[in-house]
Amino acid sequence: MRHIGKALKRARFKDVTERFWRRTKWQENGCREWQGAQHEFGYGVVGIGKQTLKTHRVAWWLTNGPIPEGMQVLHKCDNPPCVNPEHLFLGTDLDNQRDAMQKGRHSKPPVWNGAANPAAKLAPNNVKMVRRMLSVGYTHRQIARIFGVTKSTIGRIARGTHWRTA
Repeated sequence: MRHIGKALKRARFKDVTERFWRRTKWQENGCREWQGAQHEFGYGVVGIGKQTLKTHRVAWWLTNGPIPEGMQVLHKCDNPPCVNPEHLFLGTDLDNQRDAMQKGRHSKPPVWNGAANPAAKLAPNNVKMVRRMLSVGYTHRQIARIFGVTKSTIGRIARGTHWRTA
């Protein structure tokens, strides 16, 4: 994503690079694991400037340069906190899904919509309240703060891509 480059350009690149790699630890299996904050699914996250970025994407960017639009950074090792550039490769969303199925991480595509998502922070009655708040003019940011979710979650509810049945 382009915002990685923007965040790194605003920060001092050399300082960010040194700080980033100091927060990793080599493992016996060859993985270089992120020792800082982690996303709920185990992926490392790091704050650079005002951005919170996934560490495997930052590692790719620091080592190989910009990530092409529409591409994802995937793990050969299937270890979410790993930032070893030798364990990372570029692929599309479809490549990521195929990789997961080939490695037995998904026997069928998961259902991650609304209440079916085991990590869902909202209940169906909360989603109805979100829709009411949107209809009377609350902003996505205001609603996200009230419910303790991200603005993108509120955006997905507003567009109907998540929580369609609530």
